[in-house]
Amino acid sequence: MSEDAAPAPAPAPDEIADSEPEAVIQSLSDLMTRMRASRELDGPFWYRGQSRFTWDVSARIARNRTFLRNEVTMLKRFRQDAAPRLREKPSTEWEWIFLAQHYGLPTRLLDWTENPLVGLYFAVETDDADMDEAVDGALYELDPDALNKDSFGEGGPGVVMFDHDQHLDDYLPQATSKPRMGAIAAIAGRSFDRIIAQSGTFTVTHKDHVASELNDNPRIVRKIRIPAPAKPFIREELADINIRASTVYPDLEHLATYVRERYER
Repeated sequence: MSEDAAPAPAPAPDEIADSEPEAVIQSLSDLMTRMRASRELDGPFWYRGQSRFTWDVSARIARNRTFLRNEVTMLKRFRQDAAPRLREKPSTEWEWIFLAQHYGLPTRLLDWTENPLVGLYFAVETDDADMDEAVDGALYELDPDALNKDSFGEGGPGVVMFDHDQHLDDYLPQATSKPRMGAIAAIAGRSFDRIIAQSGTFTVTHKDHVASELNDNPRIVRKIRIPAPAKPFIREELADINIRASTVYPDLEHLATYVRERYER
């Protein structure tokens, strides 16, 4: 470059992110290396594993327009017949939503975990073969503080908790429509065995929010590839430190499966 030539403009943050090599984890050692590097960032992070790399990260209800249109009705129907089957009924709207989510009803909640090993387990839990060929998984790394600053601004709350912070009232399904709000990262009382075992946390989406935007900001959510050939090896490594189906899903069915398989060898 000649002396009087103008210096090249600095790349935008998004361009820097796009130019970075893709993050890949092929072993627990790779995960530990990434976590050590992450200590230099703000952290702590939340994690979510998905068996297919091609899937976006979005709440289940956002994946089906019919579910989204009938969200309130589905919750009413669930409450109608769930009540007589419960020993102890939920006492708040959010508790009902957590119960429905726990049993598989599509809701606006998206599960995350504070335990990176649990997140990695979900990414490798199945090979998810497609056309007889196993597919890559994904481990998502979320900065919950950055997400909430993005939604609330710098003066917003830090940790947000369901049934404690009024900010979340506007995210209830039956809430009166508000100006468009972004997703929020929030913690909840761990009232279910599975939430305890999985160190569960959540993001929640406003009904007018485009959930896929969680995928568009690498400053908030980072996506890590888990190559298909590495999945069986990582499952074995996780099992060696007692991260397996019988501990991640703390119910009798998964326990019985674990015991049976142990003696089938």
